[in-house]
Amino acid sequence: MATVRKLKENTVLPERWDLEVDIVVAGYGATGAAAAIEAHDRGAEVLILEKMPKPGGNTLISGGIILAAGTSFQKARGIDDSADAFLTYLKATAEGQADEERLRSNAEKSAESIEWLMNLGVKFPPELLMFTGLERLPQYDSLTPAKPRGHIVQEGTGEGLMNPLGKAIDQRRIRVMLENPVRELIRHPATREVVGVKTDKEYIRAGRAVILATGGFSRNEEMVRNYLPAYVGSLPMCALMGIDGDGIRVAQALGADLVNMGLLNLLVGVPGGLITVKPGKQVRLIYAPRITIMKEAPCVLVTKKGRRFVDEYMHYELLGPKMREVEDQACWCIFDQNALRNCPTVLHMASAGLKDEIEQGMVKKASTLAELAKQIGMDPDTLQDTVFTFSENAGKCIDPEFGRTLHLVPIKSGPFYAMQYKTVFVLTAGGLKINSRCRVIDVFGKEIPRLYAGGETAGGSTGKLYTSGTALMNCFVTGRIAGQNAAQEKAWV
Repeated sequence: MATVRKLKENTVLPERWDLEVDIVVAGYGATGAAAAIEAHDRGAEVLILEKMPKPGGNTLISGGIILAAGTSFQKARGIDDSADAFLTYLKATAEGQADEERLRSNAEKSAESIEWLMNLGVKFPPELLMFTGLERLPQYDSLTPAKPRGHIVQEGTGEGLMNPLGKAIDQRRIRVMLENPVRELIRHPATREVVGVKTDKEYIRAGRAVILATGGFSRNEEMVRNYLPAYVGSLPMCALMGIDGDGIRVAQALGADLVNMGLLNLLVGVPGGLITVKPGKQVRLIYAPRITIMKEAPCVLVTKKGRRFVDEYMHYELLGPKMREVEDQACWCIFDQNALRNCPTVLHMASAGLKDEIEQGMVKKASTLAELAKQIGMDPDTLQDTVFTFSENAGKCIDPEFGRTLHLVPIKSGPFYAMQYKTVFVLTAGGLKINSRCRVIDVFGKEIPRLYAGGETAGGSTGKLYTSGTALMNCFVTGRIAGQNAAQEKAWV
């Protein structure tokens, strides 16, 4: 490793750089990949540094949904949509807690990003264009008519994004260094420009700029405790490792300002028995019938006392907060054989007939509701009464208790199943303050020269309510902007 010489104001510069490139991108998920490709295509020599042993981060385990307006897919299906209408919707869901300039940029550049991804080989089947949830609620539909804006990759997971992005990186021969996190940003003592980074292994000179794309801080317990104390103890449902605020903290050391650190992008309820296959590999998730979009998948969610408390099929962005109000922030999903018989894949990534999940204790199974109740420590009479009442009303296609309108099918075909649900948070909303050029802003409102950020590392792109598909949209919009602008920087001497 190169030696360093101390300069004024406790700053240091290496006497010799171990490596020199135009642009260093920290993080190899959607944001980092987009930034690297755009910078390379504008003539910059780019190096990607990734903390983990493989690329992808949260993008890899995502559902691969990107929200966008005015796309060729919408036009092909006769859907008249615009960036202005999309912006109205984004502003409404943000409820004044997001940066309007960021929202406008996302709305205006969302369609462009879809076309850009298509040119890289990402496939978006037109038939999968969908509503993602909140847009059809009366308070939003009355402001701007709901339009299907959810563009889903063909594979239905983030692999459908990361695989083509990875190929594009390889084809451009962009250098990637895995298991090599950025530990410090190196700033020039005279000009205050960011001129390089320090990793565990070397000092790397960035002749034009550094771009931070390391994700949020879901797995940093200390940051969660400091900024999101209400969610201490909630499970972070994200990439198994990383996502611990590295990019945010190294920029803070240079005086970077933060925004929306007290907001979550997404709180949901998922099965409590998440399985880690092997250290360093992705989490295996199974989704109970509540989340599926398939028909004939009836279920009810009940508290530990055996009573329903919510419309089970309300959008998951709204269901999570409801779950936080129940005892222990946990509930049980009750469903029957009918769900499995009519929807064999209703449990995404689960084993056939839930055989493995039952053996591992993730799912409870019994021939009667009374037996099932005993297995999960619930009063049998209460659970039977709850399910009977729901089923009787469902047979009439009504739900007097909670106004549910979807999947009103009686639950009566044994055997019966139970899976515990717990609250988890998926994405953090807070991060570095950036401007329209994706340049990082310090606590005095000034740009930090040659330092850019995007994706979940930057805050301000969402407000009070997270809208499905906006996270990936924001990753590609900000990543591309950061890469484009960083490539235009003149090399420092």
